[in-house]
Amino acid sequence: MDIYKKPNGKWQVRWREGMTRRCARTFDRKGEALNFMSWLRRRQQLGQAAVPDDVPLCEFIETYWRLHAVPNLSPATRNLYNRVWTLHVAPRLGDYGVRELTPKRLTRFRAELERAGVGTATVVKAMTIVQSILSFAVSEELVEYNAAAGVTKPRYERAREPHIFLPAEVEAIRAQLDLRDRTLVSVLAYSGPRLEEVIGRLAWSDVGEHAIRYQDTKRHRIRHTPLLKPLAGRPQRVVPRLRPADRHEPGVPGP
Repeated sequence: MDIYKKPNGKWQVRWREGMTRRCARTFDRKGEALNFMSWLRRRQQLGQAAVPDDVPLCEFIETYWRLHAVPNLSPATRNLYNRVWTLHVAPRLGDYGVRELTPKRLTRFRAELERAGVGTATVVKAMTIVQSILSFAVSEELVEYNAAAGVTKPRYERAREPHIFLPAEVEAIRAQLDLRDRTLVSVLAYSGPRLEEVIGRLAWSDVGEHAIRYQDTKRHRIRHTPLLKPLAGRPQRVVPRLRPADRHEPGVPGP
């Protein structure tokens, strides 16, 4: 058993279990690593399995959020996860230890949500969040497998068919609105962005001669949609009205 300072400044404790298995855990502070080494030696002397103590889910979520959610998830996804966690996951599973979240317990968690009248889409999202947390718990060597992976999620079906607006309907709607709202309806109808993710981030520099560039924050990629004639004929009115700060960009005409 030894302690090692990594190039990033963190401290890693390394030890063996049996003859072949090599284990390691990383800590932010040296004192935490030394405390873990003392605990590990005590368990080995007592002949107990060298595994860390269980942690309540409501405590482990803080580690998950700091080390996984913030670096890897978009702000919109984190906001959604936070709402679902606060309303549905924490009240039902927060006091359980991470190792107590067995497939049996999680199957009943799904049933509890459905009995409470939670919508199917939210049930799927809640179970997805738990699965993500337990996947991180595996990487943290707190559990050996992801118990949520084997629990069946409900099948989500669209509650109603979407209404497809024809160009004539779009123009009739635009005729009843002020300039700012007409601009917003034009972009939504003729370029197809995801409203909650990209419409508020659209800048003048994103509008090209033949296409509009969208920053897809959900899938972390850039996509382009054709600049159709209804938009191409109104380029000076589209982007400056959505992002007032962008009016000062070089080459951007005023309203």
